[in-house]
Parts: sequence; C-alpha cells; structure tokens
Amino acid sequence: MKRVVSFVVILVLCAAMVCPALAVGDDFTGSIAYKPVPPLVGTETEEGTVVGYLYEDEIVVGDVIHTDGRVWVYNVHDENVADDHVCLVITPVSEAESSTMIPDDARELLLWAYQDIVDNGMSVFANCKGLNESIAAALGEGKTVEDMVVKELYDVSVLCDELEEFLEPEGTTICLDFDFGIQPGTHVEVVEYKNGEWQMIEDVAVKGDGSITCTVYENFCPVAVLVPASNSIVEAPQTGDSVGTDAAQWGIIMAVCLLGIAAIVLFMRKHKVTDRG
Repeated sequence: MKRVVSFVVILVLCAAMVCPALAVGDDFTGSIAYKPVPPLVGTETEEGTVVGYLYEDEIVVGDVIHTDGRVWVYNVHDENVADDHVCLVITPVSEAESSTMIPDDARELLLWAYQDIVDNGMSVFANCKGLNESIAAALGEGKTVEDMVVKELYDVSVLCDELEEFLEPEGTTICLDFDFGIQPGTHVEVVEYKNGEWQMIEDVAVKGDGSITCTVYENFCPVAVLVPASNSIVEAPQTGDSVGTDAAQWGIIMAVCLLGIAAIVLFMRKHKVTDRG
C-alpha cells in the first residue's frame, strides 16, 4: 500500500511540473495585460516637460507638453495654446476597462486587438506591409514577426479639437517620446492598427537611455511595440506549435520518471524474492 501511495504522489508531482509549462505557453496576461501606461519622457521647460513635437511637412511647428498628468499642445504656427484641458490620453490594456478618459470606440478596439493577439499569437502582424522585411534586414535572413514578442500594447486618443484639427490635413504628424525600458541596440518595431490592418510606424529610434524617440503618428489607434523574443521575457502568447513542443518535452520527462519508478519497483521485487530464497 505504501508503494502505491508513493507512486500516486510522484505522478501528482510530475503533473504539477507540466501545468506551469503549459500556462506560460498560452497566456501573457502577466506581462502587457498588467503593465501601466508607458511613461513619456522629454526636456524640462517652464511650461512643463516637452515629450513630443507637432510637424507640418517635417518642420516642427509646436510642442507636446506633459504637466501634472495632463498632455496638451502648443502650436507655434498659429499661437494656439490648449493648456487648459487634456489633448491626449494614453491607455494601456491594463486600464482599458477602468479608464474614464479613453473614448468608448477606442476602448473596444484596444480590447479587441488584445484578444486577437491572445487568440492568434504573433501571426496577427504577419500581413503588416514591410514588417517582415524590416525584421529580416535587422535580425537576419529568415527572421519574421514570429521571432518577435509584444512588449507594449496601448491606445493613444486625441481628446481636444485643436489637436484633432491640426492632424487632419495631409503632411501633419505628431511625435512622442516613450520610455519602454528597452536595452540600447535592441531592434524595435512599432505598429499601429488602423483602417482594419496593422501598419508600421516610421521614424522609430531607441536612445541610449532605453527610451524611444520620435514615434511619429498621423492619427491614433491601438499601438504595439515589438522586440525580439531573444531580448525579452516572453510577453506575447506563444503559437500552438510552441505550446505543443513544451507539452511534448514535459511528457518525455514524465515518461522517463515513470520508467525509472517501474525499474525501481522491479528491482525491489527481485531483491525481495532473492532474500526470501
């Protein structure tokens, strides 16, 4: 009886070892799902911290200023100052449901984008024009978005008429500086979901302090920051193939354990019979 109990206990321990491995494979809520809003960084001025710029045909015509939790804009071109209210709201997935600032349609789209990544993994970015080519050029031939992970997922929404009107004409953009804590030299891709598809954001550069400078937007929507899987703890759901691989590896370990147990039991039985003889 004692042997049977010991055998069952060992089986339970083996099963417990497998469960965490499977959990890591199909869930990344411990990473981007709980991350706070990515901090904006910039240059301190009398008005506040300049965390970005407004552009007209690649010429700076205004500042994006962060003060006391508010993000507002100062358009030098027409001396339009909108510092009495919030012009931008940045919402990570973790705050999408609880935030009272994000517009309802933006909230729904951000949550949908998150769930799509959970359900389908990195393949949701596969049709992003130019993305795989950019990754292969940086990481090596044969590398694709499947070799990347999602480090950040958030929404940026315009809340003030001044900024919305500024961004409406062709050739007007806005640049924001975020601190994502990315190691210098890491290849980074930033993509946004608009017009029903993921599209690359141009002019992305990682500074020496790990912040990303000049992430240029023509409009706002869900934004995903991608980094190589080899440079980060897994922060996006693994594909089914990866989950299957993990399960197979732990299955082999369990089988080896069971074979070892069987060998020990047979040895003990033979040893007992020999002693009686």
